[in-house]
Order: sequence, then C-alpha cells, then structure tokens
Amino acid sequence: LTNYMLYNFYLFCLLGLLDFPKVTQASLEQNLLYQQCISQPKSCSSLEVYNMDLRGTIPTEIGLLTNLQRLSLYNSVVNGSIPTEIGLLTQLKILNLHNNYIERRIPTEIGLLTDLVHFLAYSNYISGRLPSHLGMLTNLETLYLSRNQIRGTIPNSYANLTKLYQFSLYQNNLTGTIPEGLGRLSQLNSLYLSRNTLNGTVPDALWQAIVKKNTKWSMCDNDNLLMGNGVFEVQKDDIEAAICTNHESTSAGHSLHIDVILQASVAAIALSMVLV
Repeated sequence: LTNYMLYNFYLFCLLGLLDFPKVTQASLEQNLLYQQCISQPKSCSSLEVYNMDLRGTIPTEIGLLTNLQRLSLYNSVVNGSIPTEIGLLTQLKILNLHNNYIERRIPTEIGLLTDLVHFLAYSNYISGRLPSHLGMLTNLETLYLSRNQIRGTIPNSYANLTKLYQFSLYQNNLTGTIPEGLGRLSQLNSLYLSRNTLNGTVPDALWQAIVKKNTKWSMCDNDNLLMGNGVFEVQKDDIEAAICTNHESTSAGHSLHIDVILQASVAAIALSMVLV
C-alpha cells in the first residue's frame, strides 16, 4: 500500500496535478531539491525543477549526481550553456531542458549518455553544429531540438538512432542534404525538418519509411528541397504541396504531442523505480 501511495503522489507531481507555491527568482543552487541532491548525490535519481523562475545557469556540480536518471529543468528561465559535466550522468534516461534561454553548442560529452531515452531542448538559443556524438545514443526515442539557432548539416551518424520515435529539428539554420541513412529509422512516428535551408532530394528510403509507418512529417520552408522519385509520382507543381503535408499547425499542439508521450514514459520509469 505504501508503494502504491508513493507512486500515485509522485505521478500527480509529474503531471502537474498538485498545486505547489511557485518559486520566483531563485537560482538552481538555491533550490531545496537541488541542495538535497547535492548533499546526498549517490541517493539522488531524479531532479525535476520546472515551471520556475530560476534565472541562472546549470551548475557544473551537476556532474556529481552520477545516479541521476531524470533531469528536468524546463520552462524555468535557465540560461548559459549545457555544461560538459553532463557527460558524467551516464545513468540519465530523461534530459528535458525545453523553453529556456540556453545558448552555445551542445557539448560532445552528450554522446556518453548511452542510456538516454528522451532529450528535449527545443525553444532555446542553442547554436553551433549538431554533435555527431548524438548518434551514439542508440536508446534514444525522442530528440527535439526545434526552435534553436543550430547550423550545419544533419550528421550521418543519426542513422544509428534506430529506436527514434520522435525527431524534430524544426526552425533552425540547418543546411545540406538529408542523410540517406535516415531511411533506416523505421520506428519514426513524427519527423519535423521545416524552416531550415536544407536542399537536395529527400531520400527514397526515408519516404518509404514515412509511408509505411504513416509518420507525421513536415519539410516546409527549406531552400530547395525536392521529393525524389521512388515513392510518389507527382507533377512538378505539386512538389511543394507534398513537402508541406502534415505541417505542424500550432506550437501548442507540437508541445502537447511531445508531453503526452513523455509523461507515459516517465510514469513507466517511475513505476519501475518504486517497485524495486
């Protein structure tokens, strides 16, 4: 009975169904949950401080929490960069940093998080190139880096993310072509590459995967992105209309789709931890 009550309380907290006082203008170091984790780092498996006015950076001391499985700091006015010490959190399964003011590049040390299942850092000011090291995270199911300032090409190594279910690089500064290997991502349920400057031809293998899985997708507003010939026979005038099929209609709908999937995954992880 105790485990059941704890699990329900924890799940209500995760889903925002309990109303707690909102903390204003306190850095992460001043947060009680963070202080408890730092004081007993080996026993801390979850640090979830979100929907707060933290107004500070992610401390480098975060690397001390080597047993951390969930780190959620979203919608909390967090700024600065993702510290390289994030690579020390090798048990991390969920890293959720969306809707903050995080800037600069994603550190290559992110490639050390081989247990990571969900990485969400959309709606920030992240720049630099997409790290090819993300292709080492073969357990990754969600990768959302939309609405940032990321430049360069999509690394070929992302073809190794064969468990990827949701993939969005929407509204960045990406260039070059879409890698052929993305056609191997047979589990994709959503793929959003709109509002970049991608060019070339969408690989036929990717089209085949999209059609087979009935994937939600959008590739609107790119530089000169064409469909290819292997799946659809379309007239030249229809190419842009086809490229824009299933375009994200609103940012709210975009976020809601992510949150539903993420909450289900978090609940499953939480239940497994309570029952241990």
